[in-house]
Amino acid sequence: MSASAAGPAAPALVCAFAVTRTPPDPAGLAAARGHEEGGALRVLRAGDLCLVVQDVPAALFGEEALTERLNRPEDLER
Repeated sequence: MSASAAGPAAPALVCAFAVTRTPPDPAGLAAARGHEEGGALRVLRAGDLCLVVQDVPAALFGEEALTERLNRPEDLER
């Protein structure tokens, strides 16, 4: 089903995990895990830099939600 048939997609944020000048190994990137609620890790290029990022739901990673998550030790350990 397409996003338009199901209604608008939920707003997403981009979470950055790493910045490097060397592109990450594709196999290593595929094996790495980001937030379980987010999409696959991917690389964004910004000039000479490579950013390892993941799309995450804004409802779970927006300012209020993130503040709440950072106050829960079990979420930080994960």
